[in-house]
Amino acid sequence: QGSTYSVQYNNSGFFGGGSGFTYDGTNLDLNGSTSTSLSKITQSGAGAALEVATGSVGLGTTGASLAALEVVTSSKEALRIKSTAGSGNVLRVDSGTTTGDANPVIVDVSGNLGVKTTSALASLDVLGNVAITGENRLYESTRSYYSSLKPPTNLAASYTLTLPTRAGVSSDVLLTTGSGVLDWISASS
Repeated sequence: QGSTYSVQYNNSGFFGGGSGFTYDGTNLDLNGSTSTSLSKITQSGAGAALEVATGSVGLGTTGASLAALEVVTSSKEALRIKSTAGSGNVLRVDSGTTTGDANPVIVDVSGNLGVKTTSALASLDVLGNVAITGENRLYESTRSYYSSLKPPTNLAASYTLTLPTRAGVSSDVLLTTGSGVLDWISASS
């Protein structure tokens, strides 16, 4: 006998009433057809607006072996994260440490990707080594042509080439010391 749109606790100890919102002791079913949001959660306090203590959240999937958050779609973007802030990071992935991860992966509001940094200096900013299988391609501005570096196919050991500390002058050639350190030397020498 509640007011219009009230939830009734009257169905053999469970929520019941209209077919758009039911709870049968196992599953909560919220369904309907609307041009706006079907559900809305507003939190004005310091706690989480929505908390899933255990289990998984699946959007577009009902699989039994879901990740903690799994999004599946076949007709549109699976996930879009936006920020209306003019600075800072839109996305940050940490290892789960309580004091802040020293090696996060971030995407800032300019679209820069940072690995092991909280402040990316370029489109891709990696603090540490990068592993690339295949060619490392450097494209010109129209992205029609590139120059690339790639390892030989029959490489039997790892080695590092260390670039010189200066640009060299006209007619210099690049010389290796034999230990992987490169330097410029006059061609006449």
